[in-house]
Amino acid sequence: MQDGSSYPQTPSGDQTMPVDEVAEHPSPQPGLARRRLFAALGAGSAVAAVALAGTRPAHAADDDEPVTVTSLAALRGLSASGPAAVVIGDTGQEGLFVRDAEDTDSPDNTGTVIVTGAGERYKREFTGALDVRWFGAKGDGVTDDSAAIQAAVDVAQTMGETSRQGYVTGRQLHFPGGLYALGSPIRFDPTERSLTVSGEGLSTQITSTGDDILEALFLFDTTRSERAGNWDIRNIFFLSGRDSNDQTNVVDAIRGHFTYSKFVDLRIYGFGRDGGAGVSIGYGWGNTFSRCLIQYCDTGIRSMDNEMNALNITECVIQRTVTAGIYLTPTGGGQSVQIRGCTIESNEGPAVWIEGATGVIEVSNCYFERNCTEPLTIADRPDPVHADLVFGTDLRRAGPIRIANNLVNLNTGREHAHGSFVIAHCADGGIEVVGTKVSNPAEPRTRSLVSIGPNSTPVYTVRNLVIRDTMVQRPETFELVEIDQLAQVVNHFHEASIDQVPTVNYCPTPSSFTSVAAHGGGSLTATDRTYRQFPVWDLTTTGERSDVFGFEIDLDEYPELANRFVYFACWVRSKNADSGAVLWTSQLGDQVSEPSQTTGWEVISYADRMPESGQVSIGIGALGPAAGSTVEIAKPVFAEVGARFEDFQPLSLALLAGIGRSEFLRGL
Repeated sequence: MQDGSSYPQTPSGDQTMPVDEVAEHPSPQPGLARRRLFAALGAGSAVAAVALAGTRPAHAADDDEPVTVTSLAALRGLSASGPAAVVIGDTGQEGLFVRDAEDTDSPDNTGTVIVTGAGERYKREFTGALDVRWFGAKGDGVTDDSAAIQAAVDVAQTMGETSRQGYVTGRQLHFPGGLYALGSPIRFDPTERSLTVSGEGLSTQITSTGDDILEALFLFDTTRSERAGNWDIRNIFFLSGRDSNDQTNVVDAIRGHFTYSKFVDLRIYGFGRDGGAGVSIGYGWGNTFSRCLIQYCDTGIRSMDNEMNALNITECVIQRTVTAGIYLTPTGGGQSVQIRGCTIESNEGPAVWIEGATGVIEVSNCYFERNCTEPLTIADRPDPVHADLVFGTDLRRAGPIRIANNLVNLNTGREHAHGSFVIAHCADGGIEVVGTKVSNPAEPRTRSLVSIGPNSTPVYTVRNLVIRDTMVQRPETFELVEIDQLAQVVNHFHEASIDQVPTVNYCPTPSSFTSVAAHGGGSLTATDRTYRQFPVWDLTTTGERSDVFGFEIDLDEYPELANRFVYFACWVRSKNADSGAVLWTSQLGDQVSEPSQTTGWEVISYADRMPESGQVSIGIGALGPAAGSTVEIAKPVFAEVGARFEDFQPLSLALLAGIGRSEFLRGL
């Protein structure tokens, strides 16, 4: 906060009268000639700088004409015509005002227009930003500055500057250093011109006062159809005030619908009411948060409704929130959300929690530590979870999701037994985790990189999971992928690609399949047809369902699969209407049991987790409305999740002919 020495001082001597004495006189006193007055005020003072920097106004006095130094009260008290120009000396409101004889309508707004008792209008001469102190804001932490700041906003939004191209832009509104207490929100009108609202960093503080709960400190009266466009809010410290019961008395620091707006170098502290946020932002596009520090809020940045397209959060620090660092609610998503270069740590909830439908999501070059230290309860999981990034828990569309080049500390701050870096219930656009370095705790605590599911329907909509270039401390207590729900789930885990997982197909050729579960007989018959160079077999029912034909795998023979997530997938095509295929495992039973909705080739798959030891049977059967229903199958693959189905290329028929399962597997 500036002290009095930085404000311009009223000259003393026989040629002018001190400001505190002028108010006692009914009219301003004649003073120095204009050029001598500026020299007396000092070249570094605000008044001199404004007057000397600006162009000479149409109604300005001549340089040799006397200029009066007075106060606002004395100027307003004039009952007769006053001088051509006066200098106001009130602390914080200093400036040169020139009489505009042609204006008989403008209201007195304290800051830029003063109306005398005689009805004359004096207008402030200035260039650059409007200063909220001109309108009476004190910034002393005691005075309620709401009305003064609102007046400054209202004036600033009606003024503009014309660029060389002819565009009119809003004024800059400036908050000098000080503590500005608000008893009511400052309201910005999206139908008027946009502003650049700036402060002086940590020395410009805006807070709430009184026992009334304010919706926000800066409240934009916006809707989805009426957004605040091209705003720039920067270099201000927003902090929540307390009521007489020492409770937080404001919900959000900033709330509104925005488009093409910037929030830069803000510090936001203490907005911890339930549902409160540092910034609550609604429908709009092209908004950017840059270099903001948000602490001790219920949520750092929260969405109000969806389609926040091209939301960019870069180089921000978000700490010690309750619900989440960044939270896109079930009704609030976006088409492109970029979170880059941020530090998100020490939050009770997740660092990033996206429930709403969201298109492209990128989280890159960030640091995560001590997030979700409190258990998070999400739909369809019987146990609370702990994770830094949580996606798709409302079963809304999500992805593609790219998580790249992040540093993750899962070792510090989480004392619970298990946790994850990413939890995804829905990512139908795919998830890619690239170049991630993870600090991982020692036993008995365990961690996972990506935890999938579950959801409330028997369909996993997580596709194209890719994990590569990941470095993990203590990998023996770490799983790259874990799948929370397996039974009765259609999934796409055959599309996963993990660079540490070898591409090995543990499934023998169907020529060696046997009946592993009796369901009424049927047959599995080789044909001379191929699909994509793979041999085709006909799987036919004798009733409405065939036996399950498949194989048994012994974990003692293949210990590398013990306790691993695996999938069984193959190409299928229904030859009859309403026929289809069922995948089956001795651990989970039927996995895919709906008749096919197409007569074209499609991939069906399911996932299972192998036990530590013993035997597991895996197979496929046919379904149909009557005996003789037939399903074609090709390219059965049984592999660890992470070995992509499409990576298994055709083998020559000569190689497949006449070889047993062991020889086939050794050949792979």
